[in-house]
Parts: sequence; structure tokens; C-alpha cells
Amino acid sequence: MEGQNILCNAGDVVLFRSDVWHRGTANTSSRIRYLLQVHYGQRMVVQKFPPYLDFRFDPDVLAQATPRQRRYLGEHPFSNYG
Repeated sequence: MEGQNILCNAGDVVLFRSDVWHRGTANTSSRIRYLLQVHYGQRMVVQKFPPYLDFRFDPDVLAQATPRQRRYLGEHPFSNYG
């Protein structure tokens, strides 16, 4: 299968399977290009496997987050999730 270009504008969102190979084009401008990449998985993975067991967010970031944002960041009671 050949590659396929997807051209995006600032603020656009692209969804794809994480096992698909992907990359951005070279940044030819003098501006910094920011990227937020998020992967979703079962909650039990975070509770059972490194490096997630010791991961902590910056306390300053958490202090400014709303309860909803903290939930999105993974703050929840520990439990048995299968």
C-alpha cells in the first residue's frame, strides 16, 4: 500500500489506528509546530505495567486542572479493572 498525504490546518484533528505508520512533513517555517498525540488503552494496563506505575504529572499542572481535566489525565480511584 502506498502512502497517503493528509493535509491539515491549525486546529484540525486526525484520527488513525496507532499501528499505522505516520509522520509529519518537515517544518520549513521559522515557527514552532506543536503536536499532541494521545493513545487510549484499557485502564488496567496503567495499574499493572511499568513505566506507568511510577509516572506522576507535574504538581503545578495538576494544581491548575479542573476535576474533569484531572479525570481525563487518569486520576481515578484504584480498582480491579479487567
